[in-house]
Amino acid sequence: MRTPYSSDCAAAYIPGNSRDGPNEVEHQKPLPAWVRLWHCYLNPLNLLLTMLAALSYLSGDARSPLVVGLMVALSTLWRFVASSVSMPRAS
Repeated sequence: MRTPYSSDCAAAYIPGNSRDGPNEVEHQKPLPAWVRLWHCYLNPLNLLLTMLAALSYLSGDARSPLVVGLMVALSTLWRFVASSVSMPRAS
């Protein structure tokens, strides 16, 4: 069995760094905060609640859109803070 470490193949073996370069992952630039906040808002439940708040406002109700808007804002901010805390730990 021939392996890269056997004596007959030792002369033909080229280490990976000299052939392919260093084994490093390129890091992406982090997204701006407003883009991350927008991505946190864009989930189906928030979009549905926003539509319901708009319909409630158009029907003349003043209190329901405020309550639903507060729910959407809290949900979005909670997700944004959680992703902001976990992002440095993941990289």
